[in-house]
Amino acid sequence: MNEKKPDAASYIEEPPYLISWNLTKQCNLECDHCYIDAGEKGGKAELSTKAARLVIDEIAELNPEGPMLVMTGGEPLLRADIFELIEYASSKGIMPVLGTNATEIDDALALKLKKSGIAGLGISIDSSSAKGHDDFRGVEGAWLRSIEGAKAVKRAGLPFQIQFTITRENAEEIEEAALLAKELGAIGINYFFLVRTGREKNNPTSGHRLNAEEHEYILKQIVRLETLYGKDIMVRARCAPLIDRIAREESPSSSLTGAGSACIAATGYLRIDPDGFVTPCPYIPPAKNTPNIQTTSLRKIWEEDSSFIALRSRAYKNNCGVCELKDSCGGCRARAMAETGDILETDPLCLYEPKGGIIETIDTTPQWSAEAEARLQKIPIFLRTMVRKSIERYAAANEVEVITPALMAELKKRAIK
Repeated sequence: MNEKKPDAASYIEEPPYLISWNLTKQCNLECDHCYIDAGEKGGKAELSTKAARLVIDEIAELNPEGPMLVMTGGEPLLRADIFELIEYASSKGIMPVLGTNATEIDDALALKLKKSGIAGLGISIDSSSAKGHDDFRGVEGAWLRSIEGAKAVKRAGLPFQIQFTITRENAEEIEEAALLAKELGAIGINYFFLVRTGREKNNPTSGHRLNAEEHEYILKQIVRLETLYGKDIMVRARCAPLIDRIAREESPSSSLTGAGSACIAATGYLRIDPDGFVTPCPYIPPAKNTPNIQTTSLRKIWEEDSSFIALRSRAYKNNCGVCELKDSCGGCRARAMAETGDILETDPLCLYEPKGGIIETIDTTPQWSAEAEARLQKIPIFLRTMVRKSIERYAAANEVEVITPALMAELKKRAIK
């Protein structure tokens, strides 16, 4: 059944369910790939506590149902008011999670985070070995401190995921990283791919980024790992919409297929940078005309900014524009912007030659049975919003009108958790 696809304006009715906020440029590590070029020590490049609380008010007003708010940096734990901001966000019905290197976390701090209302953490660990991680992060001893921080988080009873940035240096470690995440007690591992922005843009000879062939090979390996370990730990490729096609080819029943892998920038996601500039994605840096939340309301930015409207149009160019996987993949918009200067250009890492036509998506949201909704509420709050959207996308793509516990059980077997 083919139904009319939602147009760009329809997304205005849906507020973002995921917001990433770079609270500060302060950082205690020296990563040469940092997308915001963090490292400033004085805390000057960040909003005041008063201004930050006003931002939280705007987020709560834009999405009263409570989006997931990723509070990151830099290193967010270097902000003196971080616990106050977490507590305030939680009091507004927002789901605050922390994106951190965890080097500052011990048992006392983990318990303080839990008391403040944090829903979970994403902990950056980029190697299964100390040397690999420390070399990448630029500080000796960082790996061990991150590992100990993760253990403290686990002892505090807080859910966390491991965030693993893939480079040429660590690409062969991705399976060891999944096993490490499982050993640490993480609920998932997210594999990220570098985009030439921030410090990585200023270091063009770093050699960290994969080429198209290497990228495709690693995506195939991630599909394999999801098949092997998906029943024990969530395995996902983030900011990697090309995995939809790879998963369709390698493992058609994989939970990595379908609209759940597509980029959600400007349709379900936005980013606020340390100075208050708002972009559709953390890897899309502010430009001359980028709006700032201190002078323009978040709602107005979400509904009217030209970059958000452009992404919602899906008016992609060249191969991405004529690809039958346009809606379930769409390519990485940040990478297109970084490499070509055009946010709608073809993803430069995609090797696929489109076959023509479009796999239509359904523009109605499936209903949840009362039993399925009750089951959803048992999922850790850290994952609940993302799980809901993922299941709804799967149901819509497969013309399922009502989501039931049986469907949820089936998807759980395929590692949609």
